[in-house]
Amino acid sequence: MALYYYTNYKYGIENIEKKRVKISTFETLNDPFELATFKQTKDMRNSLKLLRESIAKKRGLVCLSRTWKDPLMWGHYGDRFTGICLGFDVLGHERKLLKVDYEMNRRDPGELDVKDFSNPTFWEARRLLKTKYEKWEYEQEERLILTLVDHEKEIVEGKDGENGTDLYFKKFDSEFKLVEVIFSQMAFSRWKMEENKFKYTAKNFLPEIEFKVARAAYTKYDIRKNRTLTPKLQTLISV
Repeated sequence: MALYYYTNYKYGIENIEKKRVKISTFETLNDPFELATFKQTKDMRNSLKLLRESIAKKRGLVCLSRTWKDPLMWGHYGDRFTGICLGFDVLGHERKLLKVDYEMNRRDPGELDVKDFSNPTFWEARRLLKTKYEKWEYEQEERLILTLVDHEKEIVEGKDGENGTDLYFKKFDSEFKLVEVIFSQMAFSRWKMEENKFKYTAKNFLPEIEFKVARAAYTKYDIRKNRTLTPKLQTLISV
C-alpha cells in the first residue's frame, strides 16, 4: 500500500530531483495540540512540557496520508490543488510508522506510564505521537517517526542577523521508495512550460514510478485520475 505526501509544485519538483522529502519538526506542525493530547492538570503540566520538549528535540516525522484523492488534503497541503502528491512504498519502516488515532476528548495523564519525563523511551512516547483531535480525521494520517541526527541536515541562514534554521531530510531508498507522482492539473500545465528542466530527472525514475494527473470529480466531492491528461504527461516524460 502506498502512502502519500502532499506538497506545492516547487518543493514537489525539488523533492523528486534531490530524491528526498523534508522531515517536519514538532514545533513547526500546524496542530496546537501536537504532543499535548493529555489533559494538563496543574501537577502534571510541567512534567508533560518536559516530555514534549524531549521528544521534539530528538524526533521528527514525515506526515503521510493513506489517500491521494481527498479534496481537503489537496486544498490544505497541495497548495490549493495547484501542487503535487508523491506516493511512497514504505515497506521496511513498519516499526517507525504510526497510524494516527483520532479522539474526541483528551486523555487522563495517568494513562501515560513514564518514569523519567526528561528521557522517555520511543515506546513511551508513542501515546503522544499517535493521537490527534478527531476533526483531523480527514487526513487519514500515517506518521513516519525518525531520529533527527540520523538524517541529512541543512542550515538555512537567518535574515537580518537572526539565527539559522536547521532543516532535516529523509532520502529516498529501498524502504522509502517513490512509486507515484500525481500532478494537479495546474502543476501539469506549469510543468509543460518547464519540461526540459525536469524531463531528464523524471526519466531516471521510469518505469518504477507511475506518473498521473489528477482532476476534480464531475459528480462527487472527490479527486480522480485525469484520463485525458495522464497519457499526455506519460508521453512527454518518456520521449
